[in-house]
Amino acid sequence: MVPTLDVVVEGLANPNEFARILAAHWLEHAAVTSGDVRLTQLALDAAELPHSEFGEEIHEAIVGWPLDTDCLKRILALLVQRKEEGDDCESLETILLHASVSLLEECAAEVKGCRAIRPVIRRRLKKQRGMASWTPAQLRDEARSLENRRDAACRIEQTYFEFELDRIALDRALTNCSEVSDAEILSILDENDGENLEWYLAAISAAGRRRIASSVPRLLSAMEDEWEDAADTAARALSWMGDPSVLEAIASKYPQCDEEFQMGAAMVFESFPCAESERAVLGLLDRTVKQPMASRLALSLVRMLSSEAKRCGVPQISQDPDFGDGILDELPACMTILGHEVSGEELLEWGSHLSLGFETVNTEEMDPYRFESDADLDDDIDEGDDEESDDDLDSNEEDEDGDGDDGEEEFEEPVTVRNPFERVGRNEPCPCGSGKKFKKCCGQR
Repeated sequence: MVPTLDVVVEGLANPNEFARILAAHWLEHAAVTSGDVRLTQLALDAAELPHSEFGEEIHEAIVGWPLDTDCLKRILALLVQRKEEGDDCESLETILLHASVSLLEECAAEVKGCRAIRPVIRRRLKKQRGMASWTPAQLRDEARSLENRRDAACRIEQTYFEFELDRIALDRALTNCSEVSDAEILSILDENDGENLEWYLAAISAAGRRRIASSVPRLLSAMEDEWEDAADTAARALSWMGDPSVLEAIASKYPQCDEEFQMGAAMVFESFPCAESERAVLGLLDRTVKQPMASRLALSLVRMLSSEAKRCGVPQISQDPDFGDGILDELPACMTILGHEVSGEELLEWGSHLSLGFETVNTEEMDPYRFESDADLDDDIDEGDDEESDDDLDSNEEDEDGDGDDGEEEFEEPVTVRNPFERVGRNEPCPCGSGKKFKKCCGQR
């Protein structure tokens, strides 16, 4: 069974920072669907606890959560402080773009130093306020403008961040546009011709935020889209639905679909923690043979804080040598929230099975010229100098002059390593264990 809301809320105050991050991600669905601003306040408290190294991860988790005046004032004050310290503020700035513009302006007038908000954010807030009165034709033109900018934006990190901000503004405007009915949203999903993909992406997001039940089959199809952004957005949109029947539809489609769909399905299950989600994952885990997907489903049990995580999830993940060792932070965090003690022996046992996915290489066989110490190296060099004969020197001189035989230089076979990140989604925690999302960590390399 999955824990109650009260248990997870207590996890936001856990001394284990990774437990706080897990709790914040677990609470995302409850906060978005219930509109309970108290959850946002508690998550902000968790991010500001002393010695928090990954408070930014909690800030990322609460993007899109409900905000009131007190929350906005705290975020603005923290933004001013971060700017003075020269720290990264992208997550805090993104939270602001999901707030009511009028409420934000009211709060900014009361917080000293709010000129610290970057001009790029100010411009987008102003634009977002204007977009509230745009016609459907104007919104479609904005999507076409984003479409033309996308390829260039993806090449530069800062430009891509600004591009993502404009995407958020379009999503919100289309979702809230009274002139675009639910039927028209469905029509956009049906008419996708690949020419205005940003308009299609905004419609996927709007269908999820409006919880249009009849859009579920279309969103399931979008999860199989070759365009990764569409597949990821469709998975998130399905998790916003708040309808357990969505989980049943995903579980029934899961066995026939490719690995990309299955990765997205695992993300939906863990983003919608409930009894139906846990039951679906356990059923699929029993029938899944392939090791990578079995481990991904087991990870979903850990992230939804299922009481079955220790019995099913932990053994499966710890036996998969291809699973990143960053998971060693999430396993104990899950157990801690559930009230289970994790011994040092257990942690060492899990860690002994995990790697970052590289092939095991016998370095002694690869390098026959290894030396145990610098002294051994010096001895071998001295011996080599003594043993070299005049005949050897003459032979070398002949080769240099081109008179000697052309010897064929021998090369060892190249060692092939596997890509350690080939199964990691861009919005999943980075397997290096940094606590950041993959797209903001190793995915940028």
